[in-house]
Amino acid sequence: KYQKLVKDYPQAKDRENALYNTARLLEALQRYNEAAAAFLRFADAYPKSEEAPKAQFVAAVVYEKTQDWNKQIGALNEFVQKFSKDTKQTELVVEAKKRIGDAYDKLNKDKDAIKAWESAADEFDRRALKPETSPIAAEAAAYSRFQLAEVVFADFDKMKIAGSGKALENSLKNKKESVKKVNAAYDLVVKYKRVEWTLAAFYRKGYALERFAQAVLETPVPPEVKRLGDEAVVTYQDMLATQTVALEDKAVENYAATIAEARKARISNEWTKKTLEALNRFRPKDYPVLKEPKVLIEGDGTFSDGTVGTIDGEKERAAAQKLKSEDEK
Repeated sequence: KYQKLVKDYPQAKDRENALYNTARLLEALQRYNEAAAAFLRFADAYPKSEEAPKAQFVAAVVYEKTQDWNKQIGALNEFVQKFSKDTKQTELVVEAKKRIGDAYDKLNKDKDAIKAWESAADEFDRRALKPETSPIAAEAAAYSRFQLAEVVFADFDKMKIAGSGKALENSLKNKKESVKKVNAAYDLVVKYKRVEWTLAAFYRKGYALERFAQAVLETPVPPEVKRLGDEAVVTYQDMLATQTVALEDKAVENYAATIAEARKARISNEWTKKTLEALNRFRPKDYPVLKEPKVLIEGDGTFSDGTVGTIDGEKERAAAQKLKSEDEK
């Protein structure tokens, strides 16, 4: 009926709503390509409508559901072109650029993804937005900065410390300079005040130092040291071990700061879990890791045969409720 109204009554006052409702119903029916086309048609037909920006953006989201990354990129770029000057759409412009980066990432177009993420974060900064008043844009900017920092981290992690003489010295120097770049990249995430990405950045800074320590420890003994005999080799390895311990101590400081920030924000997520696991490796007594609780209770709270012995009736229900409460805690 909506489609008939749109087709047969181009001047009808309800034609705008009919076209928008058509798009919504097509999406609900999971006819995603048709839905996206209908949303785009609405945005083109009624560019001055308050729903036009939303329709254009939702079309891109619908294409994401079909994993048609190229069409999603096209719809998002069109959104940015049409509505970047509309102050009401500022947050979605930043979000759109971030999603463009994600879509390029899915297509394994790394350079295009990096460019889009940079554009998203820079857009937030250029417009002097505030995390408190623009949370959607702040989330997109923080995420984008984190993804950019991950690229810097990956380049750092590939670097090896090897060689002999001046070559060995230079490779160690380059690794040290690279870890500074990693820290600087993750520091850019914090200003957007998104707790999840702040914790992620803190963790990765500690992990970078841990990886640096591992690289130092794995440095092969140079030929000129080997020629000096076993005692020289042991002395060299002791020197590497000393540097490793210093780096690991610094990593622990970063991990501890991450946990402190998480506790202050009263948040627990994948990054706090990784941080606690890292701390447990270095300081097991100070940071014990609890095992994941085994879920014995499903559905109506009854036990399968053999799980418990002679519990029945009210006792069984009480025991089930107690275990369920403990698992939730």
